[in-house]
Amino acid sequence: MSYLASDEALSVQHFKNELWKITHSSRAELSATICSSRRFIDSIKNLYNEDKRGILNEEERSNLMTSLILNPEGLLLKFFMESDSTEGTIWPLPFYIGECGRIAVIEDPGKPLIQFYNDTWVKRVSLSLQLLDMIDKFCKENSDWLLLFTDFHHSNFAVTESGRVILTKLKDVVIVDKYDNKPFTGVADNHINYDRPCNEECFAAFVQKLLKNPTSYCKDMQYYAQMMYALGCRWLLSANIDHKVHSNGFNTAKSYPVNPAGLLHSLPSDHEQGISELLDECIHETTPGGRLSAVEELMDLLQEIQYLQEIQYSG
Repeated sequence: MSYLASDEALSVQHFKNELWKITHSSRAELSATICSSRRFIDSIKNLYNEDKRGILNEEERSNLMTSLILNPEGLLLKFFMESDSTEGTIWPLPFYIGECGRIAVIEDPGKPLIQFYNDTWVKRVSLSLQLLDMIDKFCKENSDWLLLFTDFHHSNFAVTESGRVILTKLKDVVIVDKYDNKPFTGVADNHINYDRPCNEECFAAFVQKLLKNPTSYCKDMQYYAQMMYALGCRWLLSANIDHKVHSNGFNTAKSYPVNPAGLLHSLPSDHEQGISELLDECIHETTPGGRLSAVEELMDLLQEIQYLQEIQYSG
């Protein structure tokens, strides 16, 4: 039996600490396994158990491991499709159709998000709401799993023919088992300072600690996942150039040119100040919990705008 098909290779500690070393230069390059749990490994093993008897043969184990290491996106789409069926969560991801060897067949993702940046105000409001709702789903929708994604460049998102906004790149996601990674409750073990705002510098420090010691820091992920709102507001929604070029700490778009104006550009005068202030707080909270409050207010406001526009056009 090859090493990749061995019980040791399929252990939690190997997934967290050793698997990335086989073909990658850093743990971040195989992010899906950073916070692995026994339940996650058993779930993906079940995806490759063709006879459904609960035991993988050597070929099935090897297929699982090589898919995870070399082309994890197909495996992850299968995993999320399975979690869809067990809990009713509709993840904002391409629908998985099947596979041929290690090549995954998925639905046509549709048009790149950037093609809608100059669409009507009503359409841009709708897409913005879907993007914020996407982050909500990643954080809260499923009671078992949290999905952390930080590369909020517009090229990683698309709009399907039915108008559904989806994330098209899963290579850099971190999957967190909420049951296995419950937040610390003891003061002595708690790494989080809840009395201070957390912005990019705070998140960058957490990411570095997570990559060095995932066993200790995966338990903090349910708190730091809120930074997805900040990254989404900055790189996809805001049209304020200062938000895009003045970035201290964890800058996920540093390898890209500055993104084009965000979806919420050319704001109507009666909403300009309100939306701008909420985006400011979403991106850089000034008080603890300020970001989550701003996101809730922003979503309520955008929903109200959408509703009033629908009434206006239907009338």
